Amino acid sequence: MEKLETGAKTEKEPEQEKKAAPSGNGPANLFGISNEILRNITLIGQLGLSFIMPTLICVLLCAFLTVKAGVGEWVYIPGFILGIGSSFMTAYKFYKANISKEKEEKKRVSFNKHE
Repeated sequence: MEKLETGAKTEKEPEQEKKAAPSGNGPANLFGISNEILRNITLIGQLGLSFIMPTLICVLLCAFLTVKAGVGEWVYIPGFILGIGSSFMTAYKFYKANISKEKEEKKRVSFNKHE
């Protein structure tokens, strides 16, 4: 049998509402660090990974070519240059995406402004 809820609140429910964690709009999270600071820290980490990973992948691909295919050691130079180039392109795209997100967040509807 299912228990039907009548909508009447028990005495425990208001206490739970007071203890509810603040939503993402609050000034601080669980540790007292603002959400904006945490967001910026994660963006720095993501930007660092976007610089390192393409270069690392290209260098590992060059190592594979050197060992398995018998290509000379010279392949590391163009591989490193291509890795650096792709790192900058990835970081640039990441930067542009975050700038456009910030512009959209700032572009909110204002009911005081009439055009």
